[in-house]
Amino acid sequence: QHRHKTQDHLQNKLKIALKAQTKSNSTMMCGGHSESKPANSEIQSLVEKIKPALESELGATLTNLNATDYREQVVAGTIYHVRVMCSNSGGDDEDRKCVHVRVFQPLPHTNEPARLMACKFASVEEDLKTFS
Repeated sequence: QHRHKTQDHLQNKLKIALKAQTKSNSTMMCGGHSESKPANSEIQSLVEKIKPALESELGATLTNLNATDYREQVVAGTIYHVRVMCSNSGGDDEDRKCVHVRVFQPLPHTNEPARLMACKFASVEEDLKTFS
């Protein structure tokens, strides 16, 4: 039961943070970042593809990766800032961590894979737009 309370608490904190971000964001301008959006299967797939680089950069084995929300910036490709909830290897829901990830997805015609640009452990409340 404690595990469910902890998970509910994290989800509530995330909802509050997302509402605050949405209220403070305006429409996306060319080259600017989009508003925060709920992650979809495309974003989840992107996170799974860069998981080995993410683990290497953070020096941790991560399990149960769940992309929750993201912002995007269209450049010569797309830069995604993604909030990911995960567990350290062997951890359970009480041990959930929040990781902010910046990923570059090149334009399709380049045939280049997505690559991790930066990542860090973060609080659930931390705004994705401040992540650089």
